[in-house]
Amino acid sequence: MTRRPHALTYALAALALVAVIGLGLRLAAQLSDFNAARDDLADANSKVSELRKTLAAGVGPPLLDAKAGAPADQLAERMTRLGVTVRRAELTATTPAGRNLIAARFTIEGGADAAAIDRLALWAQANGRSAILETLSAAAAAGGKSEVKLELDALVREPGASPS
Repeated sequence: MTRRPHALTYALAALALVAVIGLGLRLAAQLSDFNAARDDLADANSKVSELRKTLAAGVGPPLLDAKAGAPADQLAERMTRLGVTVRRAELTATTPAGRNLIAARFTIEGGADAAAIDRLALWAQANGRSAILETLSAAAAAGGKSEVKLELDALVREPGASPS
């Protein structure tokens, strides 16, 4: 009879040991999840900070100044400097974009060789805060040039605005 109480004691001790080990593993898993969540929160906070800096920077500087002349003509001149032969440049729509700024949609038709199209794409990329190249289509034509049609959104300073 003396063996039974010891067996019961050992069984309860083993059960308690298994319960403690199980709870320890559970606590370790929860601690790991907590650390992962804390790291995710730190990443999210850094992204929020980065987005706030971008928002504070706002839109880019105006690409064209309506006070200096017709925006479509100014854009046609820039396209010509990039090597695009402009046949038609037209301002098709405008939208307010901030204080003394408008976002203008331009449609340009003309001709260009591959190097000029590449320069145009690089120019749009370099002026990404002030201009967005919406569409660019090119169809092969005689003489190594392509017939080009593009739509471009650009920031334009309104005529009565002062330079910032």
